[in-house]
Amino acid sequence: MKSTHTLCLVTKSIGWTLAFTLLGADPNTRTQPIESQSASVKFMASTNLSAISIHGQSSALKIHGELGHEAGKLVVESIEARLDPKSLSTGMAIRDHHMREKIFANGSELPALSFKSPRTLCQEPAKGQEASCQVSGTFSMRGIEKPFSLSVRLKSEGSRYRVSGEGSLKISDYGIEPPCQLGVCVTDLVKLRIEMQAEERVTSSKSEPALSVR
Repeated sequence: MKSTHTLCLVTKSIGWTLAFTLLGADPNTRTQPIESQSASVKFMASTNLSAISIHGQSSALKIHGELGHEAGKLVVESIEARLDPKSLSTGMAIRDHHMREKIFANGSELPALSFKSPRTLCQEPAKGQEASCQVSGTFSMRGIEKPFSLSVRLKSEGSRYRVSGEGSLKISDYGIEPPCQLGVCVTDLVKLRIEMQAEERVTSSKSEPALSVR
């Protein structure tokens, strides 16, 4: 019988984005819901001045999906990550205002940032080992959806997993002209990174292991 885990996400991030996740499952695999209670994401953009780069982060990332285990594989389905762009901070109020106005606003609206991935199949690593996955889906900014991919690394620590993901996007793909302020212009490419930790525990209702992500 295929083992199934519940993933209750209480994520802690050491890097970027979007959080998000692993793809591709057998349609016969039983899955259980996963949902983040807290998660964080970071981004980095270079500028026309080599000594200056722009960094930002948010702890308001929300992730939902389904998780299952099958034949040595981790199967994650229907992943959706959402972030309110107003929650992103670069540590400077005037720059944050400029970023929302020039990057995220669509007229008078400020649409949520989102990432969706239908399914991921990832090799389950042995204890102390790492496995990697390529997560493909769509990323939405300003209400515009474009293909997006994350390189995800997964390390097993016994009952816990450390998950990190990296990706990049071009803001010009979303109809955004790279903004400038006081002679400093952001480049087109923005880098994303996410990192979280999942820990197995036993549920009292089914006596089956579950995953809690911190």
